[in-house]
Amino acid sequence: VTPWLVQFAPAVAARLCKKAKPKEKPRDGHEDMRDHLIIVGFGPGGQQIAHAARRAAIPYLVLEMNIDTVKRESKAGEPIRYGDAAYPAVLEHAGIKDARVLVIVVSDPAATRRMVATARSLNQNVRIIVRTRFVNDSAELLGLGASEVIPEEFETSIEIFTRVLVEYLVPNQTIERFILEARGADYRMLRTPDMPVDGQKLMTPQLSGMDLAVFTLEECAPVAGKSLVETAIRKQHHLTVVAVDRQGEMFLNPDGEFAVEAGDKVYVFGSQSDVVDKAWLFSPA
Repeated sequence: VTPWLVQFAPAVAARLCKKAKPKEKPRDGHEDMRDHLIIVGFGPGGQQIAHAARRAAIPYLVLEMNIDTVKRESKAGEPIRYGDAAYPAVLEHAGIKDARVLVIVVSDPAATRRMVATARSLNQNVRIIVRTRFVNDSAELLGLGASEVIPEEFETSIEIFTRVLVEYLVPNQTIERFILEARGADYRMLRTPDMPVDGQKLMTPQLSGMDLAVFTLEECAPVAGKSLVETAIRKQHHLTVVAVDRQGEMFLNPDGEFAVEAGDKVYVFGSQSDVVDKAWLFSPA
């Protein structure tokens, strides 16, 4: 036995004395996110927002307090974490300092107020959009730092009158104009005065009633494959094309010879009514 031990002792000693390598901390894939969307709450509202973000290829992360929901959705591939967004450490771990938008869709009013205040203290530039139950809650949330407040009772009233108009066979374009006018009037009270309505709106007093909107040009749409002159989009339809995003390449102030193609994101400027009425130009008949 002794000769065997002598022969293999160096190898055994080396194996026993070898230091174990420290385990690397697993990465969950969200540490390097920039310009992303943070969704707080994963009820029906949060799920719809996540679905829209996924379809629009917007990077997002969900924070949820229900551990069962987190486990289930995480297994399904959802970028979701367990945590209370009222705590600075949770928001910091979610990348609040590099986020572009924070959406809060939880049912607890007190928790919502804490989340807004905490997020604003950590990032003065992030756009905070909050869902609340009542219009009367809006002023306090705006004072705490919310950029925009969406009251459930207001959106419910819009949904109701929309269904009434549909029942009376009112044309879709007319309904869309009514919705646009209602939101334009009431939401001016529900957002901070120093911020625009959203990334697609211009709400300075001089441009009241005007919109900067973006349309994705679909196959077989009336203007697809035509130059801007051929579309008569400015002369006949009273819209000005200010930019075109083609697969990430931005063309600013395109001239009349510029041809728009299917898949382009076309940024147009015009009156709210024209933006609604001319949406058909960008979709197949």
